[in-house]
Amino acid sequence: IIAIISKLKRFRFMKVSALLFICLQSIIVNGQEKSILVFDLVNQTLDSITNINYNPNILSENTKYNTGCFNSYSETLNNTPTNSNVFPGSQFTLKKKASYDFDISNYPIRTSVKIFNINNDSLHDLCSGSLISKRHIITAAHCVSSLTTNQLIFDSLYVSPIFDNGEFNTNFKSSYVSKIYFFDNWSLNGEDIAILELKEPIGISTGWISIGFETQDTLLKQGVFYKFSYPT
Repeated sequence: IIAIISKLKRFRFMKVSALLFICLQSIIVNGQEKSILVFDLVNQTLDSITNINYNPNILSENTKYNTGCFNSYSETLNNTPTNSNVFPGSQFTLKKKASYDFDISNYPIRTSVKIFNINNDSLHDLCSGSLISKRHIITAAHCVSSLTTNQLIFDSLYVSPIFDNGEFNTNFKSSYVSKIYFFDNWSLNGEDIAILELKEPIGISTGWISIGFETQDTLLKQGVFYKFSYPT
């Protein structure tokens, strides 16, 4: 597991609750609301969620986060921009093993998961994700679906919290994915988002981060943001 930290020119102190959720712009494309495709990997069926109603009066909203029951320890994520280990000419740090700076078994690091695809009973590196409920993962649509086709790339997925240095963490359970959700006709420049529903509620132990949306872009251009992931 590696960490990348981006620092922005304008900095604002953010409370822990604000730092722990991912801000996403609301998804409305060309003024039209998109349906959500639902792939059931257990029963091998395809369904959709249609007629989704958006309230245009809600400009900002987020879900609640949960620190889990494994322990009560939370890692301190520094709110001060760093000038060390920065990629030349950018405001991003270079990739670095998360375990160098954090106890990865603590919250919120432990909400980071590695996603595997399963082929011939073997696990293969795929993508990264974050727990957003006791049994849901947020990841990228391009990890699970072919661009412009709405077709699944894999029919069997497995996720594991804070998989590190080639090893599973024995403190936390892993889980197969039972359902996959993403927007119909998603695009890389718009709705590249997928939700994975797990067979097992592994987030009860790890906890989960909050997600939300913010319609004012300026509010997303402040602060320090952390990304914990598994580059393949």
